[in-house]
Amino acid sequence: QPLVTARQIAMFMVKKHLDKSLVEIGRNFGGRDHTTVLNALHRIESQLGENSDLKRDFDEIETRIHNITGVWISIVDKLVDITVGNSGT
Repeated sequence: QPLVTARQIAMFMVKKHLDKSLVEIGRNFGGRDHTTVLNALHRIESQLGENSDLKRDFDEIETRIHNITGVWISIVDKLVDITVGNSGT
């Protein structure tokens, strides 16, 4: 379950900050269907409104990413590698 949530958060961040299509996000996260991505976006959006711990952690991650200028894409690539199981290889 924690890996699923991490993957869904990564999908949410990609959509929010890189404005990729649902199909493209799904393809980059192991060939998932666009409806799976859509479900993940809705789930995380809902949980961010309901779970203050998750919201705090999410905000902290966003702040750290915003403080690292020009590295956002490589961080997202690393998140994709980790959540898809490639671990950078």
